[in-house]
Amino acid sequence: MSTQENKQEFLAPRVVHLTEATGGGVRRHLQLVLPAFMARGIGVDVIAMGRRPEPGFQEDLEHYRSQGARVTTLPISHAALLPGGGAVRACRALLREWDARILHCHSTVAGLIGRRAAQALPNLRTVYAPHAFRFLAYPSGIRRWVALSLERWLLGATDALVAVSQSERQTMLTQLHADPERITLAENALPSAFPPKCEDAEAVRAQWGVPPGCLLIGLAGRLCRQKGQDILLHALAQLDQTFPEYRVVFCGDGPWEPRLRSLAGKLGIADRILWPGHDPHLPAKLPAFDVAAAPSRYEALSYTLLEILCQGVPLIASDIPANLPRESLRDVIRMFPAGDAQALASALAEFAIGQEKAQEAARRGECIARAEFRLEHQVETLATLYKTLSSTSTSRPAEHS
Repeated sequence: MSTQENKQEFLAPRVVHLTEATGGGVRRHLQLVLPAFMARGIGVDVIAMGRRPEPGFQEDLEHYRSQGARVTTLPISHAALLPGGGAVRACRALLREWDARILHCHSTVAGLIGRRAAQALPNLRTVYAPHAFRFLAYPSGIRRWVALSLERWLLGATDALVAVSQSERQTMLTQLHADPERITLAENALPSAFPPKCEDAEAVRAQWGVPPGCLLIGLAGRLCRQKGQDILLHALAQLDQTFPEYRVVFCGDGPWEPRLRSLAGKLGIADRILWPGHDPHLPAKLPAFDVAAAPSRYEALSYTLLEILCQGVPLIASDIPANLPRESLRDVIRMFPAGDAQALASALAEFAIGQEKAQEAARRGECIARAEFRLEHQVETLATLYKTLSSTSTSRPAEHS
C-alpha cells in the first residue's frame, strides 16, 4: 500500500491528546504513537498538564510541534483539580477554541478533567485510556471505593475506552461493568525496528560502575510505590552467602527515591545499589542486565516489560495479570506472588544457579514479543477507532458550562 493510500484509508479529524502524566509509560506511549499517527495523515494536537515533567518531556513537545501538532501546556496545581477548580474550565476553553472533535485522554487525572470538560461540548467524542486504573493501587477501603466510583460515573461521558492489554480490558468489564462494544483493545507495542542499535554491554556496565564479574540485576521505571522496588530491596536482604556477588541498578527517578535509598541503608545493602537516574537511551542498554526484575504491584502493560522481552533479557516478574500478556510467555517469565519478598528472593536464587536455562527461555520470549506486540497493529487499531468515531454522531447531551 502506498503512503498516500495509507493516509486516505485512515483519514480522520484531528485528535487532541490530553495528558497529565508527563513521564513513564504514558510518555513512552505518546512518543511511539503520535509520530505514527502523523505519518498516516491523522492530525495530532497535544495538551499537557503535568506538574512534574520527566527530563526531556519539553523536547518531546517541541518535536510534535515541529511535525505540525498544536501543542499547549496547562500548568495546574492540586487546587485546580478540585471540583470547581480551574483545570476543567481551562481545558474546555481550549477545546472550544480548537473546535476539537475527538479527545483522547491518557491516564486517570486527564481522564477526569477531559471528560468533565467534554460534558459541555456535545460535538466532541471522548476516548479514555487509563494506562492502569488508579483504584488498582488500593486493595480495599475508602480510597478504592472513591476511585472506582469516579471511573464508573464518568462512563456516561466516554464514547470509547481503550485497553492497552487484555488484563486491562478484563478490568473494564468486571470492575467498571463497561459495555464491551465501547472497549477497543489496542495493546501496547514496540516498533519492528526496536531498538535501532544496542550499546556495548560491558561499556554500559562500566559506565554504571558495576565491578567486573558481578551479577547485574536491573530495574527500569519510575521510582514509586506502583513499581514495587521496595519489595526487591527486602528480597535482596534475604539472600544468603551462597548468592553471587551482585549489584542492582535502579534505572529511573521518581518520588520514592529518598525512601528507597533510606530503606537500602536500613537493610544493609546500600553499597549494592546503583542509581543512574532517568536515561532516555535505556532501551539500547538493557542487554547489560544479567536479569531484570519487575516487582510491580499493578500495571496495565509496561513498556519496560516489553522492551526487556524484546531484548532477550531474563525476566522475573510479579504475577499480576498484566505481567503475563500472553499465555505463551508463561514458561519464559519467572513469576512470583506479587508483594512476596521471600518468593522473589527464591526466584533470584533459582536464576543464579540456572542462568543458562533462563537465557534460553529469554531468547524464546524475544521471538514471541517481537512477533506479537507490533506498534503498527496498535496504531492501525487506534486509527480505525478515530475514523469510526468521526463518522458517527453523538447523542450525548451537553451540560451547561
